[in-house]
Amino acid sequence: MEEEKECPWCQGLLIFEESHYQSPHGKMKIMRCGKCHKLISARLEGEPDRIIKRELIEGGSL
Repeated sequence: MEEEKECPWCQGLLIFEESHYQSPHGKMKIMRCGKCHKLISARLEGEPDRIIKRELIEGGSL
């Protein structure tokens, strides 16, 4: 079972909310906190986002 994660903004249970946006550089994948809706990551679609998630969840700095 996966360990529960905390949102770095609201400290609530982190449930990712995913949306998409077409930018001039390509299609973006936007990840937000499902509770406070603050930005967690924005990446070009197809780019791995597990690295960013790990940094935010483990308290690292970007």
